[in-house]
Amino acid sequence: MSRLAVVFGGSRGIGRAVSQLLAQRGHKVVLLTRNKEAAQVTAESLPGEKHLGLSCDVSKEEDVQRAFETISKTCGTVGYLVNAAGINRDALLLRSKSEDMLSVLHTNLLGSMLICRGALRSMLSHGGAIVNIGGSNFCVSHYLMILYIISIQCHEVQAGEKSPCISSWAVLVHLITTRWRRSFRF
Repeated sequence: MSRLAVVFGGSRGIGRAVSQLLAQRGHKVVLLTRNKEAAQVTAESLPGEKHLGLSCDVSKEEDVQRAFETISKTCGTVGYLVNAAGINRDALLLRSKSEDMLSVLHTNLLGSMLICRGALRSMLSHGGAIVNIGGSNFCVSHYLMILYIISIQCHEVQAGEKSPCISSWAVLVHLITTRWRRSFRF
């Protein structure tokens, strides 16, 4: 059965590959990036039914709300959410600027939280799946995101709500087996 798949960060890298795979599997894809033109070009390149490319800065709550309102009005209920949006300001801590640190946290952590909240509103009545994709270069913000995702699952279960599958375990396993092993020499 074809469902609506929403991919944040869907015009490049892993997000683009996921968008292409979902389209090949017959799902309608809405992909979102900060660059509307890149989103539209990528959407037009996907196989299958008419896909949609939208602009959204995930670090801005109004952008995320507007995006989910547009998706709801034009496409319907979200079945799958893939969050591949993220930024990296790779620098040594002593050389890192505070504004760069805040930018990473606002995009990678707060953005993930805003995206999950928007998708949950659509999914709770119909079910669905959420996948947050992160990389080891975004370390702290993605560790915090994993803790946030676990808290969502606990909250949804305690509230007796039908909780969609929210998965970030692949990121956690990767971080444990690569970065932590190198850091602590397991």
